[in-house]
Amino acid sequence: MIIHPIVWHQLSVPGQRGSASFAPPGADRLLRIRRIRWRDDLLVVMAIGEVDAFTAPLLRDGLLPDVPPALVLDLSEVTFLGVAGLRLVHDAVTRTRRARRRIGIVAATLPVERALRLLRTARDLPVYPSLADAIRELPLVPFRGPVGDGRCG
Repeated sequence: MIIHPIVWHQLSVPGQRGSASFAPPGADRLLRIRRIRWRDDLLVVMAIGEVDAFTAPLLRDGLLPDVPPALVLDLSEVTFLGVAGLRLVHDAVTRTRRARRRIGIVAATLPVERALRLLRTARDLPVYPSLADAIRELPLVPFRGPVGDGRCG
């Protein structure tokens, strides 16, 4: 099934005029971030490549601005998810839940699934095998997360 977004926006490349990213030069060759405003109430942030200490600032930049009531973090094309990436996922979950918004993660690769299990996030967070599943199901899931410290495990 092919999914066609309403709006497709790729973050600017670090070092180019108008970029707000603090990622090191060259990080954009290892990780690409795309923001798709699926509907008014749903944002999809796609990561393609490796998420580690070097590239994590790119993903952080993609997750920060204008989060609507529902967010899907699509990690289906992530080939490596390091500790910095796990920390970023945890922070995104915490921020989203504190704002009483919904979040789901697409984890379709073994490295991402294993990393999420280590973080113990998968038990507390809707994890979907595909973007289509996340888009179809996440907006229907009411917020049920902790409001306090937003711990995910």
